[in-house]
Amino acid sequence: MATRSKEKAAARAAAKDMRPRAVAKYIRISSSKVRIVIDQIRGKNVIEARGILMNTPKAASEPVLKVLDSAIAKR
Repeated sequence: MATRSKEKAAARAAAKDMRPRAVAKYIRISSSKVRIVIDQIRGKNVIEARGILMNTPKAASEPVLKVLDSAIAKR
């Protein structure tokens, strides 16, 4: 029985999404405010997204920029 679970775990690891991922925790901004900023950069390339975040006057743009930089660094 343990061998089957090892096979399943190996299959999950092989099929895992390979895109860079970063998570920000303990940010004291509501998720709805952050979602507005994230929706502006979703689907853009990195240079466009950084430009948008640097020129957006929202309070959530600074933490989102940090998360974006973190995701870029993991690449």
